[in-house]
Amino acid sequence: MGKTRYRALLIGNARFEKDPHNLPALKGPPEDLKILERALTAAETGIHEAADVRTLLDGTKPELSEAIDDFFQTAGANDQLLLYYSGHGRQDAYNNLYLCARDTRTDRLNSSAVADSEISQMIRNSRAARTLIVLDCCHSGSFKGGGMPEALANAGGRFLLTSCRDQQLATDAGETGGASAFTSHLVQALIAGEVDANEDGYVTLTEVYHHILPKLKIATQQIPQLHFDKTVGDPPLAKVKARAGDQGNGGAGAGVMPEAASRPVLGVSDSKIEIRAVHLGEQLPAVMIDVFNEGGGELEWSATSEDGWMAIQAEKRFFKVLFTPQKAGAHRGSIYVRDAGRGGSRRISVFVEVLEPVAKPVLVVETQALDFGRLRVGARGAPQVIRVVNRGSGELAIRAHSTNPALKVTANDDAVAVEPDLSHAGSLAGEIVINSAGGRAVVKVTGEAEAGPLLVVKPGKVLDFGEVPVDAYAVLVVRVENGGSDYLEWSCRTEGDFFGVQNGDEPNTIKVSVGGQRPPGPCIGSIFIKSNGGDATVNVRALFVAPVQPPLPPPPLPPQLVPSLAGWWQNPNGRILVSGLAPVYQYADYNVFGVQIGGGTITVNGPQVFMQGSSLLIPYTAQLFIQGMMMSGTVACLGSQNPVVYTRG
Repeated sequence: MGKTRYRALLIGNARFEKDPHNLPALKGPPEDLKILERALTAAETGIHEAADVRTLLDGTKPELSEAIDDFFQTAGANDQLLLYYSGHGRQDAYNNLYLCARDTRTDRLNSSAVADSEISQMIRNSRAARTLIVLDCCHSGSFKGGGMPEALANAGGRFLLTSCRDQQLATDAGETGGASAFTSHLVQALIAGEVDANEDGYVTLTEVYHHILPKLKIATQQIPQLHFDKTVGDPPLAKVKARAGDQGNGGAGAGVMPEAASRPVLGVSDSKIEIRAVHLGEQLPAVMIDVFNEGGGELEWSATSEDGWMAIQAEKRFFKVLFTPQKAGAHRGSIYVRDAGRGGSRRISVFVEVLEPVAKPVLVVETQALDFGRLRVGARGAPQVIRVVNRGSGELAIRAHSTNPALKVTANDDAVAVEPDLSHAGSLAGEIVINSAGGRAVVKVTGEAEAGPLLVVKPGKVLDFGEVPVDAYAVLVVRVENGGSDYLEWSCRTEGDFFGVQNGDEPNTIKVSVGGQRPPGPCIGSIFIKSNGGDATVNVRALFVAPVQPPLPPPPLPPQLVPSLAGWWQNPNGRILVSGLAPVYQYADYNVFGVQIGGGTITVNGPQVFMQGSSLLIPYTAQLFIQGMMMSGTVACLGSQNPVVYTRG
């Protein structure tokens, strides 16, 4: 194997122009890059050549991605790579870490920031033997407990050192022109010979971590974290400056270090763990507790707990705590960390609050997509429905809106109705966004509103003849109109044998006729109209009825008992002229204009008057009672009966 080449890419971002409210400017990154570059390339302690260290300050997201990708893809098999970042770090709900650039927007992290998964993929494609990642940025994690960005930490040949935990914020420089607390201690570790605890002449990443941990915790309450791959050793970051009289070990001092002869002092990174407001059955991430020696000598420590809802996994320099509470309520426990020698012990108190189960609604959308197809401008937009179901309990309280103003949305807890606006041409594509107390869903919509001819049929859906005598005929008209633009071409066909169609007397009309010795009963049929402006169906209905048989007139009274009806009688629709002698008269029927429209006979039996005749060729009968100067009763025509009143005059 050839000689190791040490390369470094140092990135710092102090300005965030696209989102200054959520990403305020930082003071430390410019100085962080300067002092770290000097430490890495220092003549007496640095192991990096100046040509192998690149700095990038206030780059955009594309510039950062290109620089990082180039850094990893140009690496050789003997290279040790150090990627350092100082700036703002953001973490989403899925524990993905994003390094912020000059043009980052917190509402667009995927497209404007560098994701840990993006860096991880670049590392996987690199030939480098070892990769060190050092992050001096905030980790505002949204999950409960501790953890590390998994995409960066869990792979062979990688080492990850961060300035704080997920739930902590990294401390910026105290003043403009100063460096951050983490990077200041990092640089101090690189140039301080006493950090070389094993006196091998090199300052390694683990030695740097144990130097930074207690100092940073005291200064800022930050707790740095270290993840590493044990199969490739502990990578060096600097060498120890040679001192006069030193012998061997690559310049490290001979003999026993003063602190090595003193007793060890057990230290832990946390004395209290609190996890609140978790749900029963929720999987909690493990919390990592670092164990370090604040004195000299060696620690031989162990961590135990007598609480069954906690489990401990011990590693060399830290241990993980796993939580499995099985019931709701407050869970309190303790973890005891003890040194087998004189290093002492530490107690860590643990509190986990599990909420009582609360019934919640669960939104389920049964409609995945809507397609309106191609609709004509001016047509009536038939709404389509998105079916929603509550798989939980409680109220969904649905709120829905469309991303396209041409789609009108109406919502309730059972469905969301979507109606297209067809007042003008345009796209109906968009999304229906459904928010509720039980979750969120998005339904895609497709369709187009087009200008052109539009079929309009009057009457719209039903042509009803009502009651038709079995021996009579009736005619109605269907009108075909163009409610759009351009020329409308249409044709029709029928279904049903009780009616016929032909061209109407006016253009674009259909004359529909029924009748001709039909048996009594209802009949239903259809007229199907097809056109280049859409199709329509008109349902035809008729009820054929048997004619009403007039009652037989009573036997006539003696002539001397029958009052004379001769003369004029009138009603609101016209009047009749009665002539002849009792008990049988003739009459002529006149309309309000004095035009004769019919006539018939009248038979009188005491106060009862029976009329039988026709008006406009339509037969009818009437049964009346005479009282002085007025006759009143009912008239039967075409199967129906209506009141009628005549007065003499």
